[in-house]
Amino acid sequence: MQDDEDIYSSQSPEFLEVYPERKGNILQEDQKTILSKIYNRERIVKNCQKEVLYCFENVPYLKLLWNSIENQGCKLDLNRHFSCEICQPGKDVQHAGTYDESTNQVVVCANNATKTRHCCGSLLRNMFSMFDKCARNQESNHLEQLACTEIRIANLGNCNYMNYAMMGMSGETNPLKFKNKHKTCVRLKAVESLEKAKFVPKEKAVEVVNRVFDKCYADLEPIGRRTINAKDMKRAYNERYLCEN
Repeated sequence: MQDDEDIYSSQSPEFLEVYPERKGNILQEDQKTILSKIYNRERIVKNCQKEVLYCFENVPYLKLLWNSIENQGCKLDLNRHFSCEICQPGKDVQHAGTYDESTNQVVVCANNATKTRHCCGSLLRNMFSMFDKCARNQESNHLEQLACTEIRIANLGNCNYMNYAMMGMSGETNPLKFKNKHKTCVRLKAVESLEKAKFVPKEKAVEVVNRVFDKCYADLEPIGRRTINAKDMKRAYNERYLCEN
């Protein structure tokens, strides 16, 4: 396939525009609002840090991902590998957070992922990328690998039953109108994430997701099962030892 260099990079202009604090910058449009007062900024970041801690203490999926990464030989430190920062304001997937391969850090957007479920969801999706970097030595400029990660995130996280049942309840994108409801959800979410969070042109995102879909949809690592509710997530966590060694 063609060279995918510069399709997605933590040094790309698109990346740095959404996550300016990766380079120590302050978001210009926020200087006259929350960032104009250091106290407010510190409060927002501190609240985010509390949410991150809560997520890791209470969400079985995140505990499982943490264990899976460490079992691959990549030790994690909460302060070193997870960062709450001020990002470009927005509600799309890229505004919740990212994984910065260059620093091996998961970034949570403190000013956007303000609710617990948004914070936990951001951690979940970006720890898949952290796992793939550790376990599979994945490169961020390899488009097929990025697509495979996004397919697995949707397959094992975003598209559990309650999530995809609530998606697109009207219009042509309603996954409930298709026979393969879950697969439809996974395709839609994977393409959306590639386009918005990895800055891949939509046509290219659709093409590469379709190219690798079957193989990556069958890949259930590191969770081991598709879950439909909180009990199923807890069951996956309790079964983690069955997959070790």
